[in-house]
Amino acid sequence: MNKKVNILIIENSVHFTGAFRSITNFTEHLTGQFNFYYCLPVRSILKEKIKTPVVTIPFVEIRKSIKAILLYMPLLFINSWRIFRYCRKHNIHIIHVNDLYNLCGVVIKWLNPSFKVIYHIRLMPTSYAKRFYRIWQGLIAGYADAIICVSLAVYKANSFPPHKTNLIYDATSNVQSDIFFKNSNKPDHHIKFVYLSNYISGKGHNHAIEAFRLVNQRIPTISLIFAGSDMGLSRNKRFKKQLMEQCNNYGLQGSVFFNDFVDDTINFIRTGDVFLNFSDSESFSMTVLEAMYAGLPVVATDSGGPSELIEHDKTGLLVPVKDVEAMANAMLRLVNDVDLRITMGAAARVRAHEKFSITESASKLTKLYQSLVE
Repeated sequence: MNKKVNILIIENSVHFTGAFRSITNFTEHLTGQFNFYYCLPVRSILKEKIKTPVVTIPFVEIRKSIKAILLYMPLLFINSWRIFRYCRKHNIHIIHVNDLYNLCGVVIKWLNPSFKVIYHIRLMPTSYAKRFYRIWQGLIAGYADAIICVSLAVYKANSFPPHKTNLIYDATSNVQSDIFFKNSNKPDHHIKFVYLSNYISGKGHNHAIEAFRLVNQRIPTISLIFAGSDMGLSRNKRFKKQLMEQCNNYGLQGSVFFNDFVDDTINFIRTGDVFLNFSDSESFSMTVLEAMYAGLPVVATDSGGPSELIEHDKTGLLVPVKDVEAMANAMLRLVNDVDLRITMGAAARVRAHEKFSITESASKLTKLYQSLVE
């Protein structure tokens, strides 16, 4: 095929997420080789961040709501038909669904098997979606032409057909290769822990506060800085309020700070000395990768993807999920050892560039796209 291949990205995000950042990194990197189109929810605030054509669809996700449950199946078929017509109008060759929970790709494939459909699997079976995960997994295994697993952890946790399944790591293009982060080694330097994640239950913010409290009791000059969005959802707003109350109950108001969403993630990360991620389940973790690019040592839970990103005791420290004591001990170890922070941060940066470069991941995605249209 001599002319450019047209690819539609179906993305459910309403607010900024790691999955959205990752797929836009790929499409921006490959825009010279392919024509990309995006399909977003009607309520999404992300339309202005995309430079390619966008169509909006009133997606409804399955959740604990009678209205959502009643609307889900009718809207799934209506939305799939709308996308199907859009694809016919714009001569779309490949439909790339950016996570397993949007079944429009399955329905469109059922309507017209000639469409090539890719599913990007960005969730672990142990994630918040575990109630429906196996159903989605079975449908995708049967209908998708190709499946992308974002990490080896996701690959091993699923039973997708091997001939359809590809391991392609996420990558970031939001890094200037000539900028190096340097930890401060001044004796009076106050260590800052940074935590970049939307305020969603299960992302480990509460564990970070518990662990920080234990470390703060021994070294009161440290600080913990959160940044993220509540995504406009009431449950996330409640969770953030609970975190702030948790800090107030522990008397940590002057040591723990809550920021809203930050657009320049790398520069936010560089304001800290140690990066934390204590999520209960992570398929990959774009924020951990960005912290490594920024040259920070990372303390993260061994929750899936982080164990592939981090070399324990070399580029960071891995701790068991929900083990607050282990988290505190790892944090304390890095607070007390400036040489270890510098050595781990430098090693993390090298590993990020060598193993998780966007050039390599985008090359694999290019080959996959081309294989589907040859």
